[in-house]
Amino acid sequence: AIVWIVGVIGMLLYGTVSVWKIKRAVKVSLPLAHFVSRTVESIDVNEEQAKDGVLMRDAAMTDNAVMTDNAVMTDNAVMTDSVAEAAHDVLTKWQEKCRVCDDIASPFILGIIRPVIYLPADLNSEQMKQVLAHETAHLRRKDHWWKPLGFAILTLHWFNPLVWLAYVLLCRDIELACDEKVVRTMEGEEKRSYSEA
Repeated sequence: AIVWIVGVIGMLLYGTVSVWKIKRAVKVSLPLAHFVSRTVESIDVNEEQAKDGVLMRDAAMTDNAVMTDNAVMTDNAVMTDSVAEAAHDVLTKWQEKCRVCDDIASPFILGIIRPVIYLPADLNSEQMKQVLAHETAHLRRKDHWWKPLGFAILTLHWFNPLVWLAYVLLCRDIELACDEKVVRTMEGEEKRSYSEA
């Protein structure tokens, strides 16, 4: 019983530290609506913020950003009209649930009760469209509930290798089911583009 308790505590610590690291990484993020906004006001940003790679602050651009042909360009990201179009449908329903962050490499959903989609800042327009379709499909399928539930079961049965296998397969199946749901609504060229994103 003591070994089991130590294992459960270890799993809980692992999960807590993982979530804490993710929350720390997305601490400086902005709503997606700020990136697709047509009017962006310039503000003065101190040198330290610019060096940290902050793209925008309070719906405004940093000093290292340039506006050209309705595209907002910074060191890390390009947001064009096509991205704005791709994001428009998502923003109508998920506006408060999409955020963009410099410090992440891949998109994910964080939160169970109030889930938020976090997107890397360096996505191009086609990638943005595909990623938003994929992540909103996760939200519609309530995958942000199933994966933590699977981890809770794994935490209680950490000693059983079959539960570890089941959890890995659950995570894989969640992604495949989501991809299937998204691809089902697409035409031939869109499917090929989605598979490459």
